[in-house]
Amino acid sequence: MRHLSSRHTAAFAQLVLAGFFLLAVPLPSLAVRESESDFSIVISEVRSLTLDAESIYLDPAASELIAGWTEERSWNATVSANVDWVLSIRGTDPTWEGPWPKPVGDIYWSYDGSEFVPLDTLPVEVCVDGPVDHQSYPITFRIALDPLEDVPGEYRYGYIVLELTAP
Repeated sequence: MRHLSSRHTAAFAQLVLAGFFLLAVPLPSLAVRESESDFSIVISEVRSLTLDAESIYLDPAASELIAGWTEERSWNATVSANVDWVLSIRGTDPTWEGPWPKPVGDIYWSYDGSEFVPLDTLPVEVCVDGPVDHQSYPITFRIALDPLEDVPGEYRYGYIVLELTAP
């Protein structure tokens, strides 16, 4: 058997110590590292209002003129909101356009079967509610007729404004 020289013995000892050191000291992991990040979103207040009709056309019969009222017509105001809201109604003009200055108060409205109220140019609260998703709110209209003052002709009223606001 051959003897190793002291030079080879020293090199062999270093090799054995290096192997032992590699086994004793953990190497950096090669596994997938995790990283973290955040995700944020800002949701603003939403109040949305749509109507199922843009206008109402009435052609009152003689019996309605004598009775003093047109037939009732309804709009459905559909609301979507993620916060509390107030629905109000108002007219834009104090009188109708036509052969006689018919007052805005001849337009009466009712919410969901309540008592009819004359329309005004100042906003009036129709209803108050909280967060809803496509909820329908029925508003019914009728027009007061007076055979002594409502002279024959075509009458047109500017606009009825329904507005959705914060309480």
